[in-house]
Amino acid sequence: MKEKLVNLKQSKFETRVHEIDFIRGVCIILMLFDHFFYDLMLFTAYWVSKDKSFYNLYYFSVAYWESPFRLILRQIGVFIFVFLSGVSFKFSRNNLKRGIRITLFAIAITIASRLANYVIIEMTGSDMGINIDFNVIHVLAISILLGYLLRKRSNICLGIIAGLTFILSIALSIMNSSMLIQNDNTLLNVILFPLGIVNFDYQRADYLAFIPSFGFFLLGIIVARLIYKTVESRIKRVSVERPFCFVGRNSLLFYLGHQIVLMGVFILYSLIAHLPLPF
Repeated sequence: MKEKLVNLKQSKFETRVHEIDFIRGVCIILMLFDHFFYDLMLFTAYWVSKDKSFYNLYYFSVAYWESPFRLILRQIGVFIFVFLSGVSFKFSRNNLKRGIRITLFAIAITIASRLANYVIIEMTGSDMGINIDFNVIHVLAISILLGYLLRKRSNICLGIIAGLTFILSIALSIMNSSMLIQNDNTLLNVILFPLGIVNFDYQRADYLAFIPSFGFFLLGIIVARLIYKTVESRIKRVSVERPFCFVGRNSLLFYLGHQIVLMGVFILYSLIAHLPLPF
């Protein structure tokens, strides 16, 4: 009884596998940093028409956004995040419920982004390409549901499936770059879109293909089975981790709300400073 009372008094930082929350929190913070520069680039592109002093900020944000460093770091961060979601799969009490919940969030994000893009097109006549049709939250939703179906499969089986996703990803990439896949058909686009075969003229935002992301998710499940026989941290806790772990524990909340906050700040500043808006 005393042990139970002690556990109730312990914070989530002390009871959860903190190293997973920490790394996931770092990934989310990097995402916030990345999207901040996207918004900065978007708004300063219009601000310079009224105030030339914003040129430096605009060119700096463009240089960052188009740099190989940013592109490589983004891919690494995204795959680590998906991998950690596979690790967390072991710790969840009800993955079916969690998968359905995230699926609903993913559908809501797609609908909201398409409505917003439609309104902007009607108001300005230009397509800003903010459709979020398939990104990391869609990948996680499908991965968790498929993981639930595969939960009783052996590590070897999951490893083979993961390997096949990597091979399929490479094959599709080669076929696509060699123009062996004709994806000008609407129905074919819908089928191939989650696999990474996308028309170059299609305007979309924050896209992430399901293949090979699902392979990283499965690798996360395998690693969790091998390392975390019990739900206990393998690394000593350090207090400085707490803010990062808080972000990691609430990653879905930060993911869903960060752009609303960032865009809100930029719009508010634009209105206060009497600067033009990008829509």
